[in-house]
Amino acid sequence: CRRQGRGRVFVGGNIGDPLIGRVCEMTADDYAVVELSSFQLMSVKRAPRRVAITNVSPNHLDWHTDMREYAEAKYNVCGKSTARLVLNAADNYCRALAEKKDTDKILFSAYRSSYADICGDIKAKAIFLRDGKIVLSAKPVAKIGDTNYETLADAFAAAQDGDTITLLGDCELVSGIDIDKNITVDGAGYKVYAANNANDTEMFNIRSKVTITNLTFDADHKFSYGIQVQGAADVT
Repeated sequence: CRRQGRGRVFVGGNIGDPLIGRVCEMTADDYAVVELSSFQLMSVKRAPRRVAITNVSPNHLDWHTDMREYAEAKYNVCGKSTARLVLNAADNYCRALAEKKDTDKILFSAYRSSYADICGDIKAKAIFLRDGKIVLSAKPVAKIGDTNYETLADAFAAAQDGDTITLLGDCELVSGIDIDKNITVDGAGYKVYAANNANDTEMFNIRSKVTITNLTFDADHKFSYGIQVQGAADVT
C-alpha cells in the first residue's frame, strides 16, 4: 500500500478479529491478510492472490477424517487465481504442493542456507538466512567455474578475460548484454530468449573476442538481432 500510495491493510481471522463486520469498509484498493483454519478452507470456493502455508502437521484429526483430508483442506487455499505461493521448505506436504503447482513459488527455511538445499529440483525462489541477513535467491542460470549466478547479466559482469560462462538453464533477457571481454559462452544446449517486456536492439552486443557454443537465440521479434558484432570484434 505504501509503494502504491493508496489502499489499507486489514488483518484478521484466527489471528485477530473476524473481518466480516468490516467488509463494508473495504475498497478495491485494500488488502486483507487473513489466517484461515482447515475448517474454513474445506468450503472455500475462491482462492486469494497470495498464499502462505507455514506447515501441514497432524492437527484437528479428531475432526478431519484423516491426515489426507486435513492436508487437502490446507491445499484448498491455493487455486487458479493464486499468483504467488509461499511454502515451508522443510515440510513434506508443502514440498509436495510446490512440486505440482506452476504458479510463482517461494520456499523458505530458517535452517538451510543455500538455494540448492532449499529448492532442489523444484522451480522456485528461496528465502533463507545467511550471515544474519535475509536472502531472496533465484535458481542460478549460469556459472563460471564453481560460482553460480542468478542472471546472465551478473555472470557477464563477473567474467574475466579467458573465462567460460556455462549456462545452467534457459535464460530470459529483458535488455541486451554488452560483451567487451575475451570469453567463451557455453550454452550447454540451452537458449537465451526474450522476456515478454523485452525492448532492445540486440541480445548480445559483442565488442571483443567471443566463442559461443551450443546456444540458441530466440529474439521472438522483441529484439532486432540475436548477436550484433561491433568494430574489430571476433565471434566464433
